[in-house]
Amino acid sequence: MLVLLGGFAWRCISPFLHSDPEQDACTFGPVSNARYRELLAEAKRRDGTTWPKLRVSGWLFPGSVAEREGLQAAITQRIDDLTANMTSIYEKIAAMHAVARALGAYHHGYGGRVTAANNFKYLDWPYVTPGFGYEVDVMAFHAVEPFIRTAGLFFRIGTSRFQLKPPQRPGKFSVILLWPNWLDRNPRYGRGNWPPCPPVPPPEWAERFDAYVATLP
Repeated sequence: MLVLLGGFAWRCISPFLHSDPEQDACTFGPVSNARYRELLAEAKRRDGTTWPKLRVSGWLFPGSVAEREGLQAAITQRIDDLTANMTSIYEKIAAMHAVARALGAYHHGYGGRVTAANNFKYLDWPYVTPGFGYEVDVMAFHAVEPFIRTAGLFFRIGTSRFQLKPPQRPGKFSVILLWPNWLDRNPRYGRGNWPPCPPVPPPEWAERFDAYVATLP
């Protein structure tokens, strides 16, 4: 019994022993690591002070689709709050990464295929939806799940008004949360197999995006 209890306790605390420091050594085009760390510190400060807590109502998992969508909306609001008044896509990506890291998430690419080369290579504007994939322990949402612990977080930049799920928001990020379950345990990619930092667009893509955002009401 003690062995079982010890094993359960280890599964609960072990995710918090992996800080993934390489994921906080990122630069984002012209955005320096020092600036990113300022954003990360601010995200952590707001997480502990002004941002509403990300909690599930049940003990194990969100009880409804509406609750999962509520978590998505709350994470989206965090990005909106941190990126307020930002005009550069590079700084916005840095802020998105800071919000994810403050939550305890770690970057794993997007479906295993995202690189700086192919995530932004299609410039037939505005039909582009760059995405960033993360994994996060469900305990970040004050949930307890001893076996299938990893939820997926996917962030997309809205570059058009086409309706996706969730609907794109032109010039802003949208968030999809994939909760683990016994039938679909969520994309479990594993540590160490993915680039530690999100890809950033080439200058011509960034210039076109920033010009597009400047035209939005």
